[in-house]
Amino acid sequence: MANPLHHSVPAGQSLCASCGFCCNGVLFTAVTLQSTDKPEQLIELGLDVKRRGRGFRFAQPCVAFKSGRCSIYQQRPGHCAKFDCRLLQKLNLGDISLIDAIETVKKAKEELAKLETSLKEAGDANPELALNTRFRRVMSQPLDLSAGPAFWKTRSRLTKAVQRFTAMVEKRFLD
Repeated sequence: MANPLHHSVPAGQSLCASCGFCCNGVLFTAVTLQSTDKPEQLIELGLDVKRRGRGFRFAQPCVAFKSGRCSIYQQRPGHCAKFDCRLLQKLNLGDISLIDAIETVKKAKEELAKLETSLKEAGDANPELALNTRFRRVMSQPLDLSAGPAFWKTRSRLTKAVQRFTAMVEKRFLD
């Protein structure tokens, strides 16, 4: 059952509009459809739904996430409708103010920008993929043991950026 506070409070709408991590490939690599979702309808709405085993899913970043908003909000999949990140939950419970919540998002985006820079320096050429997928692809490239110090410093910066960002995301956004 969907959280009755989800998006019912203007503060929650402001927070979600300032963030988008649940839709833009930062928190998740894919969304698995629920049995109540209609894959055909979601495909008609523009989602690239694929069969996976006995179920269906679509990759993140979500193609319906445009200009900081869900373009299919009223018809969005069940998982999307039910998901409230930890930060939104705390805001809805009054445990954090909107100003502090938006500041948390701002800091997370600053860390994400550092991570994005490190990914690009390490050879990531596909920012359209989910963050986790991009990091995995870069790190799965064969190591050049004869590479100079710049290569190893780049790898080290990327690993540290991922560790910092992951720790922040797990603490502030995920249960």
